[in-house]
Amino acid sequence: MAHIYPNSPTVEQYLELKGLERLGDNSESFDNKIALCKDCHSTQDYHTTNEDYLKLIKNPNLSKKN
Repeated sequence: MAHIYPNSPTVEQYLELKGLERLGDNSESFDNKIALCKDCHSTQDYHTTNEDYLKLIKNPNLSKKN
């Protein structure tokens, strides 16, 4: 399981994702997790982009708190 919003974002990731909606109460929240293949998980962990992050949180298959 991968974190959608990185658990320990790099400075670059923090700046890239600053101000964007986060799913769940914290990075370990179930709502902030997604099943990804090994290669995609690595990319998500270390090279998250604004565009990729927004695609993941807008995925209709993810549950969101209402």
